[in-house]
Amino acid sequence: MSKVTEELDSIYFSMKRASKLSKQLEIATDKCIMMLLLLIVIGMITIVIVKHYAYYMVGLNLIKRAFDIVSLGFQLRSFVLLKLAMVVEIH
Repeated sequence: MSKVTEELDSIYFSMKRASKLSKQLEIATDKCIMMLLLLIVIGMITIVIVKHYAYYMVGLNLIKRAFDIVSLGFQLRSFVLLKLAMVVEIH
C-alpha cells in the first residue's frame, strides 16, 4: 500500500511540475508572439516612412529638374539672342 501511495505522490508531483512547465512555456510563447507582432508593426511603420520620404525626395527632385530645364531654356534663349545680335552686327 505504501508503494502505491509513493507512486501516486510521484505522479502527482510530476503532473504538478509538468503543469508549471507548460504554463511557463505558454507565457514564453505568448511573449515571442507579441515580440514578433511588435517587429512586424515597426517594420510596417518603417516602410510607410521610407516610402513617404522617397516620394518626397522624388517630388523635390522633379521640382529641381523642372527648374533646371527652365534655367537651361533661359540660357539657350540668351545664347540664341546673343548669336542673333552678333549676326545682325556683322551685317
